[in-house]
Amino acid sequence: MLGRELQDAQVRRLVASEGMVVDVTAWNAAHDYHTVHQLRHNISMHRPGITSGLEVVAWDPPDNSIVINPGMALDSEGHTVVVADAQRFQLQTNESGMLYLILQYREVPAGEGRGASDSDGGSANSVIEAYRLEERRELPEDSYIELARIDVSGDGSTITDALDVVNPSPNEIDLRYRQLSGPRPIAYFRIGVVPLEMTEEGHVPHSSGVMSLIRSVNNSTPFFAEFKGSISLNQEIADCDLLVIAGHQEFSLADEWAEVLKTFLDRGGVVFGEACRAAEEDSTPFRQSFIDLADALEKQLASVDRGDRLFTSHYLFAQAPDGPDGSGAIVAGDGLIYSDADYGCLWEGGRPAVPASREAIRSALELGTNLGVLSSGRVRTQSVRMTET
Repeated sequence: MLGRELQDAQVRRLVASEGMVVDVTAWNAAHDYHTVHQLRHNISMHRPGITSGLEVVAWDPPDNSIVINPGMALDSEGHTVVVADAQRFQLQTNESGMLYLILQYREVPAGEGRGASDSDGGSANSVIEAYRLEERRELPEDSYIELARIDVSGDGSTITDALDVVNPSPNEIDLRYRQLSGPRPIAYFRIGVVPLEMTEEGHVPHSSGVMSLIRSVNNSTPFFAEFKGSISLNQEIADCDLLVIAGHQEFSLADEWAEVLKTFLDRGGVVFGEACRAAEEDSTPFRQSFIDLADALEKQLASVDRGDRLFTSHYLFAQAPDGPDGSGAIVAGDGLIYSDADYGCLWEGGRPAVPASREAIRSALELGTNLGVLSSGRVRTQSVRMTET
């Protein structure tokens, strides 16, 4: 039963009476009552994800297989999935591309048992609450838990653990998208990065900082953030609430890309643009390009002042905190926000040559949390408006 159906279903509780016949229907009804309430508790009080274990590591010595360690998880329908023993999983793919390793709850018929009376043909069936491990090219529509993903380069690829877990390379195990279970959050938001330019190491600017921000949100607040990775502007953005666009170079967007961003903003999403000066280069071209983008999207950018939701959505700020180079301006308009303070570098701990103070890092992470909470609130508000109309 899907989570929404489980939430809305009317539950009937069996009431025993003198002389009542406990047949198959009555027996199932009595046990289904407890099962439904257990599932309801799970989906209402906990977020789906891995509860313990289920670490994924490369086989030693490395080949095209991986090892899934024992553990437990909770899926989005409230089912508890238990992997009791370590599993060696050999990849079957022969083509390059992204591969997803997923875990799904499954019920397996265990055959017929002896009934109350062999003479009348009675029998008691049972099922084993089991699981299925599977590699997929696309994530499934039904409930699942992602354990890892791997960007496979082709036939005969050797799979290894990632040297840099924040920026895994092809044929390395990518654990960035695993979700851990925990208390049901009071707000939920999904963050992606737009790869307009790349660093010398081949990474999207501020992507490592976004990962640090997500860890901070999930470990120290009642909210939950999910990393959606690089987001393409070639198609409608349907599963993201906050887009981060960072860089220092001049850029321009095709008309169809600008239209995708406009649709994203209209449905309540937030676009956060920020000049990254980690390379100590002039970021003026990037700032001007973002202002031109705002004009193309018909968004009026104005200074963010005291009392704005960006400064109050969770942590309280009287003004924008300092970036690595001191104070920086923040302007915003209708979901489009721009900063030249370079908070993304602070989310990473500061620039490599100039480590930031703990106070500066904390303030930047708190402002980033406000940014995520703001995006979550905008999406919910817009969703309600669209439902009412």
